[in-house]
Amino acid sequence: MFTYINPLAIQNFLGFKKKKVIAIYEDFELNARRYKEKRFTGLIVEDDAIKTGEKLKNCPHFKGTLQRFEDKLEWHDTNYKKLHTTWYQKINNCKHKGKSFEEFYEHRLMKWDSIFNEIKTKGYKKSEKERDNVEIAINGNGDFLLIDGRHRVAFAQILKLEKIPVVVNIISESLAKSFTDENFAMSFADRNIAKAFAESNPQLTRQLLQKDIKKRLILASKRTSSTENTNN
Repeated sequence: MFTYINPLAIQNFLGFKKKKVIAIYEDFELNARRYKEKRFTGLIVEDDAIKTGEKLKNCPHFKGTLQRFEDKLEWHDTNYKKLHTTWYQKINNCKHKGKSFEEFYEHRLMKWDSIFNEIKTKGYKKSEKERDNVEIAINGNGDFLLIDGRHRVAFAQILKLEKIPVVVNIISESLAKSFTDENFAMSFADRNIAKAFAESNPQLTRQLLQKDIKKRLILASKRTSSTENTNN
């Protein structure tokens, strides 16, 4: 499900029970973006599967991005100086172990300089493929929880953008049910969200008819495959 939101409304990450897993049902683990390597969007899950996680402002990557583009520090004067050893050299089975900060910059950080400058000069645009946009979850209270895209959210907040495009990967069951009530949908304050739910209503309604999470996943995955094929 695609929509536009105020980037300042994203204050927390989605909480994971363990690395990348948002919920553990009876017989399988659910990743926030895919199941068995197949992507999905607009998946309806039980409310208690959506937990509020870490504050975005406490994330060292988010802090480092603010230091670079808001405080205008050089990369080696930001949190990324430490992240070079505590994160970069350890990811992907230590694939980058021993690489210098300059190599880190060329591989990762230079890209963020380019993206920030492009957004600043040309505006924030929706990526053609859904998976390349900021991804969020929406809990039963209508709160936006970040799944992926912390750098882009930081850029949008720094540039004081009012709206950015996002993909809603996970939706709480109670919120999805509420939007089946026309009066609730008409009175919902955020009209972009209301419009997104209206446009996705057929797919969401089919999911709500299914109690089995795996059957809901099939419907959410089919929509993603169709969208990706259209964009390609």
